[in-house]
Amino acid sequence: MAASAGETARLVCGCILLCGVLPVCAIYVAAAQEGKAENPVEAARQQPPIRVQSNLILVPVFVYPKYGLERMMSVEEQKCDEDNHSAFLILRADQPYSPKNCLGRDRQVRDLTTDDFQLFQDGEPQKIQLLGKEYWELTTRDNRAWHDETSIAPSGVWSTTDQTNAIKPAFHPQNYEFYYILGYSAPRPDEICHRIRVEVRRPPGARVFARDEYCALQTPSDLLNGTKIGKKLQHELEQKGHDKIPLSVQAGIFRGSAGSRADVVLEFPWKQMNHSWDVRDGTLTAQIAVLGAVYTEDGTLVTRFSDLLWPSYWPTILKGYSGSAGLRLSLPNDDPVSSSVDISLTKEVLSWYDPAWLPTRYETQFGLAPGEYDLRVVLSDGTKIGRAEVRLTVENYDAKSLSLGSVFLRNRFRDAHVAAVESAAANFAPQYVPLVSKGVRVTPAGDTRFGPETQLSAYFEIYGPQAAIEPAPQIQAHLRIVNAKNSAIVKDFSPVDTASYAQAGNTTIPVAREIPIATLAKGEYRLEVQASDSTGRSTPWRSANFTIIDKK
Repeated sequence: MAASAGETARLVCGCILLCGVLPVCAIYVAAAQEGKAENPVEAARQQPPIRVQSNLILVPVFVYPKYGLERMMSVEEQKCDEDNHSAFLILRADQPYSPKNCLGRDRQVRDLTTDDFQLFQDGEPQKIQLLGKEYWELTTRDNRAWHDETSIAPSGVWSTTDQTNAIKPAFHPQNYEFYYILGYSAPRPDEICHRIRVEVRRPPGARVFARDEYCALQTPSDLLNGTKIGKKLQHELEQKGHDKIPLSVQAGIFRGSAGSRADVVLEFPWKQMNHSWDVRDGTLTAQIAVLGAVYTEDGTLVTRFSDLLWPSYWPTILKGYSGSAGLRLSLPNDDPVSSSVDISLTKEVLSWYDPAWLPTRYETQFGLAPGEYDLRVVLSDGTKIGRAEVRLTVENYDAKSLSLGSVFLRNRFRDAHVAAVESAAANFAPQYVPLVSKGVRVTPAGDTRFGPETQLSAYFEIYGPQAAIEPAPQIQAHLRIVNAKNSAIVKDFSPVDTASYAQAGNTTIPVAREIPIATLAKGEYRLEVQASDSTGRSTPWRSANFTIIDKK
């Protein structure tokens, strides 16, 4: 039978692998590849994901054998898991992570077809399609460490804090458990919410966890519209009350193939997110939701985005927990590879899992027409609220002129090819457009307060004239740091020739440049960027504010 679920999710914690695992609940999905390799990276190499746009309602479904969630890993599975972890730790930055699938077939039901499912909306059976399988999360390595990323929207991504051996237990990357995606067409258009129930015909006693509600106002980028949580967030968005969650936001505008695109990054302290552990069954109760709304100067709503971590259909059984016998955990020892021990559940032990489950950042993207806007964002952990407001200016780019997008500050980066291979293998956030310069994928910072030791860089895009000019003009970028209080120039960098950043056949020039800040005194600064070319054209200065603080 289908598991019931409230709007506050009950989260599963793994016994050996700790993964921030969440399904991609998107309208763009990968077609099922029956008979292909189970290794996601190898499957991606055999056939790239197919993006299919439709008006189907998507229902992620988790199906386990009767005792699949409780079953402890076998000795062979644990050895496979440790081998994967060891291989992960020694990977070079230019090598994609391609783990073996360690889980036995009695851990999760793997071979269901469309005929094995039944779906009911408000008690009425629906004609369904099995659209494929998706993996739950993505382990991401960058210049700083590694962390887990999860996505329930096609262009929205949640990220955990950095995972290191200093955190107990020693977290392992990617479990590669999966969920099925069912699709069906709404019987009739309306603006209300409907109840959903999913059943499976086999195996006997199977445990099913599935989305239990569909609201007609929802879209792939606005998952909470019409829901109770969404209405609460909308109410908070309109208030001016005291904020208890520190929320930092960086937002910028870039030109895309279909017009201008807004990139928004939020950061918040994961340690302050409200949550609770239940030592009786080892479950975590948490609800972290975000709503953003864009308004014109006269207050007209233009677009929204909303997202929830965690969805209410999360499986609620603690894997590998056997009551008083305790939990089998992977704990750090003197070696880089962890050893497994049995340990009893206590609040202290369960709190070790916090950094692997609680997010610390969120990023998303959406299109915007030219104009002046106010972006308002509210973040909730179910009891506390964080708010932020950012001014957005979207220019009407002239295809015949030289122009410059926003300046984004970033302190994380990774190999772009590795990121593309790993994301494609998991069909992860399929509509998210990565920021890439010279083979490096950059991650913008939400919090623009940096310690002097930070490896800080700036990312910006120069848009050359689309009309061909012979010979092609040389384009330079001029960067400088000024004091934010009095606009005095603190550092004036030599002009940067952008020829090495240019891409054949593309008038967009993505530039990522390191910004040395080690010698800057504590205080508030502004990085300013201007582009110019050899014909005498130049762009207005673009800027990004940042603060130098004591070492983080």
